[in-house]
Amino acid sequence: MNKSAQTLFFISAFLMALIGIYGCGSTDNGITTDLPSGSGYKIKMTSSESSVRPGGGVLIRAIVFGPDGKPIPDNELVRFTCDTVGTFEGLSDGQAKTVSGIATVNFIGPDTTDKLPVSQPARVYAAYNGAISSIELVLVSKSF
Repeated sequence: MNKSAQTLFFISAFLMALIGIYGCGSTDNGITTDLPSGSGYKIKMTSSESSVRPGGGVLIRAIVFGPDGKPIPDNELVRFTCDTVGTFEGLSDGQAKTVSGIATVNFIGPDTTDKLPVSQPARVYAAYNGAISSIELVLVSKSF
């Protein structure tokens, strides 16, 4: 095997090992949204889990990028909302401050999910300066 073929083989093996170790952009049991295309501000969201049990928490991050593609400055306010029941920890007036372009909150599942016959979706939104992103979690019923 010549030197260039050997080098190509080792680079390919290294890349395959990285993909095997780190996965294809996924988190362990969480969710990561894609970064939208186009110009302007953009938000990418991640969650530590894809579902939340009654009274349980899920860490949610909104990574906000400016029109230049760089993370926004520290102490900028990102608004978080949810389309269903549940509460947030880490908010002040519905907003969380950024650190290195990342706003972090803890979404707490409602303790009233015993009234849900089945598990249902909950969509969490993050908004900043005209950019909006969302991530969908599953509220797990107590009877599940």
